[in-house]
Amino acid sequence: MRKLLFAMSVLALCCSAQAERPVKVTFLGDVMCQGPMLKAYSTGDGKYDFSEVFAGVKGLLAESDYVFANLETPIAPDNQDLTHALYSFCSPHEFAEAAKAAGIDFVFTANNHCLDRGPAGIPRTVAALDKIGLPHTGTFATAQDAAKPIIVDVKGFKIGVLSYTYGSNAFANNQYLSETNRFMVNLFQEQELSNPLARAWMRNRKSEEGLRYVEYEKKNRPENLTLPVYERQEPHERERKELAADVARMKAAKPDFIAMSMHAGGQYNPAATKYTKELAEFIRGCGVSVSA
Repeated sequence: MRKLLFAMSVLALCCSAQAERPVKVTFLGDVMCQGPMLKAYSTGDGKYDFSEVFAGVKGLLAESDYVFANLETPIAPDNQDLTHALYSFCSPHEFAEAAKAAGIDFVFTANNHCLDRGPAGIPRTVAALDKIGLPHTGTFATAQDAAKPIIVDVKGFKIGVLSYTYGSNAFANNQYLSETNRFMVNLFQEQELSNPLARAWMRNRKSEEGLRYVEYEKKNRPENLTLPVYERQEPHERERKELAADVARMKAAKPDFIAMSMHAGGQYNPAATKYTKELAEFIRGCGVSVSA
């Protein structure tokens, strides 16, 4: 018999079988390295020191037994190809090292910036995080890794961890996954504007292809014609089946609890959108205990 309390992105777990020993788990939001930070925290020799960035929260994180965070940037293991242009993030490995040193124990990597450096950026990020010793899930270098349930042990309490995203900035950076590499990113729907007609419509609303797209969406998802790209519902039948299978594999591994980082909901919304609520109900029905 286990008791659960979830509030303010902090999970307090208590296991009666273990003398009611409390376990405090914290979920942080987006952790990202903005362009001005590269100049501010450069040590002048091609290296960086980001320890000051996390100094204000290090003490707070130390109050938790385990800390999860959404790492919203690719990481360069060799600090090559660093960029913070819009939809093209790539951050130094020292940034991830500083996050770990501050008390972040695990990072979610499935988010809209995960493909900012294209499919080639995924194994580079994985290699950097592995070298640092910072556990992660959501993006994968191999199909075999993508199929493995990730379970972390926090004081004997086993937490199954999943990470999924609505998209990958494909509408802007045009980094669309192929059939052979789609395992690299956990998606709960197809990438943004996956329909070529939709991309044609974004370029020219009056083009022949664009008008065909309008007629298609009027019959299927008329709200997509007015919503921002990052709040649209894309085709998702295959992705939802894969997500459900992912949760089923996790349940078969018998964790005490299943948590999912669900990167969704649009930008700066004061409340969850209708689509986000529907998605939350879907993953709860699959067996996810809580999403963050």
